[in-house]
Amino acid sequence: MENNHYELNHYGKKVFGRRAMALNSVDLLIRRYGHRHSELKHKRVSDKTRHDRKKILNQIINDLYEKGFRVQSIGHLKNKHLKVIFEKWAEQNLSGSAWQTRLSILRQMEKWQNRQGFMQKLEYYGIDPLVTKRVYVSEKDHSWSTKIDDRQKIEDIKADDKIVGYQLELIRAFGMRAQESWMFRPHEDSDNYFIYITHGSKGGRPREVRIETEEQEEILETIKRVVKVKSFSLTPRDYTMKKWSSHFYYICRKHGIKRSENIVVHGLRHQRLIDIHEEVSGRKNDLRTLASKEEIVSMTAEEKKKDHEARLYVAEVAGHGRKKITNSYIGKCC
Repeated sequence: MENNHYELNHYGKKVFGRRAMALNSVDLLIRRYGHRHSELKHKRVSDKTRHDRKKILNQIINDLYEKGFRVQSIGHLKNKHLKVIFEKWAEQNLSGSAWQTRLSILRQMEKWQNRQGFMQKLEYYGIDPLVTKRVYVSEKDHSWSTKIDDRQKIEDIKADDKIVGYQLELIRAFGMRAQESWMFRPHEDSDNYFIYITHGSKGGRPREVRIETEEQEEILETIKRVVKVKSFSLTPRDYTMKKWSSHFYYICRKHGIKRSENIVVHGLRHQRLIDIHEEVSGRKNDLRTLASKEEIVSMTAEEKKKDHEARLYVAEVAGHGRKKITNSYIGKCC
């Protein structure tokens, strides 16, 4: 009898039999537990987080099958399987951030399956823990303005796709994340003094950002004229967030905004936050001093106080609760 039960692997191909059963076990696990926050019992995670959890677990199943391990359920993972998976991740030279995301998902799975303690220390699998450390201190300026004429580049992109261009202007002007710019509703999410970032923010944390310059006012007024309906965002209504994400980054890559060129969309957010740090602290940011090969001058007590105040304000604009996180954008503290 033909087996009509199948799932899709991460190449989009149909798979049948045991692999389909294993992939289906991931789907069932995510449906039941995937919405749970890792620490806050009564808080739900975003759709993106659920999607990422499912994607990583599915990838683990498919990678194991490609290595010849025919597990029938994600609940059947053993340490020998994790050793194979970790070795593959090590070969891929993942960033510390990527490692931490994947390890976090595996630890969550331990809790969901009441298998706490199943995962051993990384050394057990032959992995150096140092390669999995997330770097919280930026060592170079990722701003567009240090590499290209950022304003002209946005104008070029706007000529190709004005919506993508306007969203990049929002990121440059207010330090938004890309998804925040896609979901920003200019009429409802702003007044004469502030913009209110309530949709697409990391962890669902809303924040307000003060409108401080004429340029910011002009950008908002222009976008309001583009978005006719008050309750609408800048993203076209016939796009899902997933489809718009693909389109947005396609347009950016088309214009040279890509990692291989050492310039990424997130660099515009870095740029705005470094600008704010310089404006509030009253001194040039050390990352830009290093980039221009200027000598870094020790700060006085008064300058250290201003630097501390600037970092607190940067954290507020960025939507981070901890000042330390600003190190990943504007460099280490004094």
